[in-house]
Amino acid sequence: MNIDNKELALFWYYNIKDTFPKEDIDSDVELKEQYVVIKNHLRKMHGKIDDLSPGGVVEIKLKVPKKYFGIDYKNYIEKLDLSIFKRLYDEKTKKYYEYIQYMQTQDAHNKVPIFESTDEIKGLKVIYIRPNEFEIGELYKVLLEGKKRGIEEAINGISEIDTLIQEIKPDFDISLKGFVESIKKEEDKNKQTSTKPSIEWKNYIVQFMKAGNSMPFVKINSPNITDDSFKHPYNLGLYKSQSEPTVVYEMLLWFAKKGRTLNPRDFPNIKQNAFSQRIKRCNEWLMERFNLKEKPIRRYSKTRVGYTSRINITIGERKKGKDSLDLTDLNYDNPDPKEDQEVNNLFSDIEEDNKLKNSYDDNFDDSDSGDYD
Repeated sequence: MNIDNKELALFWYYNIKDTFPKEDIDSDVELKEQYVVIKNHLRKMHGKIDDLSPGGVVEIKLKVPKKYFGIDYKNYIEKLDLSIFKRLYDEKTKKYYEYIQYMQTQDAHNKVPIFESTDEIKGLKVIYIRPNEFEIGELYKVLLEGKKRGIEEAINGISEIDTLIQEIKPDFDISLKGFVESIKKEEDKNKQTSTKPSIEWKNYIVQFMKAGNSMPFVKINSPNITDDSFKHPYNLGLYKSQSEPTVVYEMLLWFAKKGRTLNPRDFPNIKQNAFSQRIKRCNEWLMERFNLKEKPIRRYSKTRVGYTSRINITIGERKKGKDSLDLTDLNYDNPDPKEDQEVNNLFSDIEEDNKLKNSYDDNFDDSDSGDYD
């Protein structure tokens, strides 16, 4: 049973609410628990309990039994002999007439009252129409207006639709209990999943190291990565070619340069939607490299004003001397320093004594209101 189905949850919510008075629900321990479980489930899964109109409630009470329990209300319209769905068909004129008008008078010209059964009127055949759920819901709203004005036909029509709904209602003891048990089992499963150790984000690091005029090399560290050497970004999929960086590389460099939160407004040349797509691609790369199930870069936060990285993204610069970075870099078509001036400018103001410029507070609070994609 699909417990995430909002339609099904609303069906049971309104059936309990409309079938039992509040005092009866409160006094019945089992029924009250079922009612509370369904209400909490709707709020948790869908944010609220939809306040359906009377017509909307009728629609869902007719639709769900057919869709999930194989009980088609259309099969009960004739069986229950519901006058509101009864019509008279004139085989000669090929016209349909309201059943009620022929219960009032047989001969409109002579105003002769009818006393025999309507279906005995010569030339008229009794049929039953079978509107869809929405149409019956709309009819119900019209009948309610008629009831307010004391129209007897409207009162009778409401009674007949209520009878139809009652007739097709699934068994409470079996179907309702089964649905509630499914919700509780899923909640227990989620609780077990939530008890798994949370990710220690401080152990996930992307570190850039700039050596001379070369592009910054990259090293990634995590509990499941043993190779802690700096690599040319091409080897990590961060360069399209050996001399052309990807968008992901540029974005990660910006995090390293500017701090753990990037505000799109600081980048006026990039449209906000394009910036969001860049963040998405960064998350995809990081999740793949670190084998993560959660996004390392949080959604946009109005509180923090930007996208915040939960992992450490840092940059350092080798002060002097040559090492393996220089030797490794000779194997690539490194851009000419003049052509690479844009990258160099980005990091020109890095302080020499700040190898890991952007240290992160290991205890910062990940919870944040007002987040959106």
